[in-house]
Amino acid sequence: MKLRVAARKLKASEQGDEQEVPLADWIDIGVFDAKEKPLYLRKHKIERNQQEFTLLVDAIPVKAGIDPWNKLIDRSPDDNTIKVERQQ
Repeated sequence: MKLRVAARKLKASEQGDEQEVPLADWIDIGVFDAKEKPLYLRKHKIERNQQEFTLLVDAIPVKAGIDPWNKLIDRSPDDNTIKVERQQ
């Protein structure tokens, strides 16, 4: 399966102003089955705001994404994973 992810890293000042900073972090990329069991879960070095991964899994994937278990601070964690759609 192919998975495109988008990420960015922000740093907040003491006043709460956010500024984008370079991204070069190891972040989980995950693919899950219908029972939320990981079919694929590995850290990848994310260095660009958008990256594409080609992943091989043993079963039918239902959900996939970046930082799927929300380990990182994120103001909108609901957009970390998406439903997988099968391509014919």
